[in-house]
Amino acid sequence: MLTEKDYCDLDTSHELWVMGLEPEAYYDGPFILLYEAQTWLRKEKGIHVVPELGLIHRNKNGITHYYRVLVKDMNNGIIITLDNDRDDFESYEEALSEGIKESIKILKKWE
Repeated sequence: MLTEKDYCDLDTSHELWVMGLEPEAYYDGPFILLYEAQTWLRKEKGIHVVPELGLIHRNKNGITHYYRVLVKDMNNGIIITLDNDRDDFESYEEALSEGIKESIKILKKWE
């Protein structure tokens, strides 16, 4: 079952929609699934957003995995590597979401 974390936020969904991504379905508005955005960016814009396992921390609750994200231009290689100021992203979805937002900024600069 899909949850809120599986979707781009409303602002990101709107930006992608304006750029030409039609969501597969509307869920109380034009919310776009993260995987839809990731696939569209790769196929239509040549940008590949790649969350990858980065740091592993051990704490009192066990082992926590942190992700970072690479934003790649399919023709020219890695554009940027993203992490945040709290030791990377705590989930794959969080990393993917931030990578999508950065991709939108990059595409706007290229226009």
